[in-house]
Amino acid sequence: MKKPGMLGTFELFLLLWLYSTSTILLALPRIYAQDGQSALWLLPIISYLYLLPFIWVIIKLRDYFPDKILVEIPVILFGRWAGYLVGWPLAFYILFVTAMALREFTDVVNYIILPETPSWALLLPFLIASAYGAYKGPEAISRANVILLPLTLGAFIFLLFSSFTQAELYFLAPILGPGLDELLISAFLRLSVFIEVAILMALYPNIRSGKALRFVAFYGMAFSAFFMALVLLAYGLNFPFANTQLIGSPLFQLVRNINWGRFLQNLESLFVFTTVLMMIIKISLSLYIAVITFAKTIESPFYQPYVFPFAFITYLYTFMPTDYLTAVKWEYEFLRPYGFISLFILASFLLAVAAWRKKKRPRKKRSLKREPTAL
Repeated sequence: MKKPGMLGTFELFLLLWLYSTSTILLALPRIYAQDGQSALWLLPIISYLYLLPFIWVIIKLRDYFPDKILVEIPVILFGRWAGYLVGWPLAFYILFVTAMALREFTDVVNYIILPETPSWALLLPFLIASAYGAYKGPEAISRANVILLPLTLGAFIFLLFSSFTQAELYFLAPILGPGLDELLISAFLRLSVFIEVAILMALYPNIRSGKALRFVAFYGMAFSAFFMALVLLAYGLNFPFANTQLIGSPLFQLVRNINWGRFLQNLESLFVFTTVLMMIIKISLSLYIAVITFAKTIESPFYQPYVFPFAFITYLYTFMPTDYLTAVKWEYEFLRPYGFISLFILASFLLAVAAWRKKKRPRKKRSLKREPTAL
């Protein structure tokens, strides 16, 4: 397979930010409002603290296999059968999670902007654009993300701080919501919200050094958690948490609430445009990761021939949930929690085996050197 290009530290940092933060654009505020109530904005920060062991495992695993992605490591340690056992389920798991996010995004756009347009017509151009990004690879995706940064991060920050003009502080009372103990438990149970950090294990060959990975993993996810907390704080200051569970797209309602007088209102179109750009980049990267995982599993020299077939499979998966709420339930109650647990156990197991074998190898060499002198 062609040697992958390297991603700059800044590019990778921003790519991880967009990939992990884009979940806040869809149904995540509903989930956090249900768990954290008026303290929903504290949950991402607490969850980040729980995430640190997984980040450490991701960093240490690359020290042993800097030029391999996750699915190649079992092959090195155990043989080809282990690669098939891990690679096939992982590739299609990524596709299914991608399809759920795509379904949620399509339904939100369908309900609030284009109610007369059929879902398949909305999905098709969006998925074609995402497939093209996946075909070009992570270098092109990351550079597109940097170029579009003023339109994504810039517009997002503008909309975010604009929403503070309508803030009501009493919506945040009580400050700890259901209580500190409940927050700690809920943050741990929602740790899978940050499963996106696992994409770094599919980008090992594209990362310049272990130092760059440490910076991106620790500080990139910290920035994402802080940004998500800021968005949830803005939302919590504008709406009572009890109403959030009844809203399909909480952030869209937040943007609709912005009013700076006659000359600056009705900013929904800016929000939708920003959301579309962010989701195209996210789906492109998700599709690439699924395809490269599959290509490495079957030892194909190229991943590009599988991009559009996998995009078509994603398109079919998107219609499996009967509605928006079903897609949300599948993603946050099944796919993310069980996927996070599986990835954490797999990565930790591979790291333990790699460390044990490295520790065992020098002992064998020393015993071989002593043997002639004993004779």
